[in-house]
Amino acid sequence: MARLGDDWAGVVAEQDRLRRERARAARVVPPTVRELALARLELESIPTRPAPYNRWKEPITPAQAASNRHVLELVASGKAA
Repeated sequence: MARLGDDWAGVVAEQDRLRRERARAARVVPPTVRELALARLELESIPTRPAPYNRWKEPITPAQAASNRHVLELVASGKAA
């Protein structure tokens, strides 16, 4: 909040208004190459969570392989509930 100044609420409201105007304009006029590049850079600079693991499309991790082996050992020994 300190980096936006004392009128931080006004700054955030203005940013939201500009974002809405850009979104509205994007529906009418296709974005320029420069705007697409800036939007991509903006998205890349925002830290995001990794996508959830899709077990049907991604290779198994070593930790998951070890967990699977452990479960199989429990089943084979008859200790699994």
